Amino acid sequence: MAEGEDKAGLRVSADKVYAEINLLPDMTLGDVWNLIRARGIVYGIKDERLSEAMGRPGEWIRFAEGLAPVQPVHSLPHYHFDTGRKPHMTAGENDTVNFKELGLIHNVKAGQVVATQPPVKTGIPGRDIFGQAIPVPEPKITPFHVGTHVSLSPDEKQMKADIDGRVFLDLSGRVCVDNQLTIGGDVGPATGNINFLGALFINGNVLSGYKVKAAADIEIRGTVESAYIDAAGELKIHGGVFGGGKAVLQSRKSIHVRHAQEATILCGDSLVVQESLLRVTAVAAKKIVMELGSVVGGTINAPFMQIGSLGSESGVRTVVELGISPRIRMFCSQLESEFQSLRDQLQKVRQKLHPLVTLQDSGKVLTKEDHDIMLRLENEDEELQRKILGVTAEIRKKLSDPAAHIEGVMDVAGAVRPGVVISTIAVEKPIGTARTGLKLKASRGQITESVEE
Repeated sequence: MAEGEDKAGLRVSADKVYAEINLLPDMTLGDVWNLIRARGIVYGIKDERLSEAMGRPGEWIRFAEGLAPVQPVHSLPHYHFDTGRKPHMTAGENDTVNFKELGLIHNVKAGQVVATQPPVKTGIPGRDIFGQAIPVPEPKITPFHVGTHVSLSPDEKQMKADIDGRVFLDLSGRVCVDNQLTIGGDVGPATGNINFLGALFINGNVLSGYKVKAAADIEIRGTVESAYIDAAGELKIHGGVFGGGKAVLQSRKSIHVRHAQEATILCGDSLVVQESLLRVTAVAAKKIVMELGSVVGGTINAPFMQIGSLGSESGVRTVVELGISPRIRMFCSQLESEFQSLRDQLQKVRQKLHPLVTLQDSGKVLTKEDHDIMLRLENEDEELQRKILGVTAEIRKKLSDPAAHIEGVMDVAGAVRPGVVISTIAVEKPIGTARTGLKLKASRGQITESVEE
């Protein structure tokens, strides 16, 4: 810490900003000043500290203090996003951590500020105890490193995104925004859920329980398990869908898939299937096209449907909704999902409520805590029943709307087997005998048929 300690007991700090003295009992004030002058100390001497040192021989007393410099504040770019590549998870309700939300993608909108240049502050020179000035460096500005799809503000104090997409630092340390993202492998534990403001390309699979959302096209090279996929653009799945009854695929535009089973598919344009749909609920706003493919089980709905074959030899119930507005059908599907969720909640409430009601009906006195729980559960039961009735009424209202009836056409090139049901809002037409080459048309809730030999 200190340097320049001499035999008389005077030492100077390494930065020459202060000095300490340790006096011998028999030293006079003149001796002290001679010692100080001999060392060349001329600035910041405090007489009261010298008097204190003379009264406390053998102790080190700081008697001179210079003026410490104030260092400048340099300007380093302040990034408005996480520049690291490590996942960071946040706690949700009840301090639980969602391990599927890793925060690896930082989305920005066009015009959004992604980095700022803080102002610099000039330093203040100091002075050491020898009277010499202690210089300070000039403040430095570390400039922005501008990458692709970002631009500087006119005053060069801000960096803004030029497009919607993800913002990141490239390997050269440049700030970039990209509206295309490639996931090299699976969407799963290593990536977490994906939510991207651009086009997404996935080289691997989308594993069960994960969500993928993009503001443009999504293309998946592998398969989709029981996952949730939402594309604002087109959705293409090369490897098929194995949904386990939980997969949901939706696109504002078209969906192209090789094969899908046990999934819900909703698209704002066309659904194009190469091979088959097995126990799938599929609704398309324009058409469903699978010229060589088969539909077995589940429900399909579109204004125009071109199918390879319908049903199976085992007679699996396969519903074709014809002449029902896909928009209203999608809305009703959401209501049906809400209905099922409410039913599940009601069942859980009644499982908790039933033992308490049984206990009370048997004549036993409930504790105050159990009585309060029973009252709360009864209120929840009533509220859920009210909501279920409301959802049911809304579904009926939507299906009775004249707008629910549209023109519909279905063309099946191959076999149509028993178990297939052609349904409009007004009628259901079961297929009782296997047939080939079926063409149907729906208008105002009624079905007309022509068979090509």
